Amino acid sequence: MPKMKQEERERRLQHKDKFHSDGHATAKEALACHREYELDFEIRFFEDKSTQKKCGVCDELTTGRASLGEFRRYVACPEHQTREGIMVLQEREDRRKETRA
Repeated sequence: MPKMKQEERERRLQHKDKFHSDGHATAKEALACHREYELDFEIRFFEDKSTQKKCGVCDELTTGRASLGEFRRYVACPEHQTREGIMVLQEREDRRKETRA
C-alpha cells in the first residue's frame, strides 16, 4: 500500500473525530454522514477553459467547475468554489430529484 502524503495525512487528522465504525441508525443518517465525508475529502475544483457556463449558485458565466466524488460535476464560479457553495448545489440537486419522484 502506498504511503499517504503528509499533506493528505494532516488534512485527514483535522477531521479524525468524524471517522467511525459504529454504523448509522437510518439510511438518511448514513447519507448525511457520507456527504460530510465527500465534502471534507472528495471535493475538487478546476477550470474548463473550453466553455463558459452559468454558475449553479449565482448564474455568473464561468469556466469554474467542481467535482464531488467520481460522478458528480457542478459549475461553480470562483466565489462559489467552496464547501458551502457545493452544499448549496447539492441541496438544489436533491430538491430537483424530489420533485421528479
